[in-house]
Amino acid sequence: MFAKTTGRLPAMKPIGQQIPTGDAHTWKERSRGYASISHLLRDLISTYDAHRNDAGAFLYEVFDAFTLDELTYVWKWDADGSGAGLSDAELDKRLAHLLASDG
Repeated sequence: MFAKTTGRLPAMKPIGQQIPTGDAHTWKERSRGYASISHLLRDLISTYDAHRNDAGAFLYEVFDAFTLDELTYVWKWDADGSGAGLSDAELDKRLAHLLASDG
């Protein structure tokens, strides 16, 4: 009735990768050239093959003023363009102050 198993779970490929905290200074400097947090996050995601949540958590390293409450905006952001969640424009509006200051 049930298929026999080996008792082992199949190897799972990790989703994305951690972003090295040592790169924070580089991204802090680069952030000054961005007019959009969503664009910055997309560049982090593509550069490191990172998950949206890892890129959001990395903002703690880049911006001194970034808060846990603001991280929830990244969690709710529609990064993959599925139509569910905060749009790029909504995320940018909520986090614009990060780019307006020196971090």
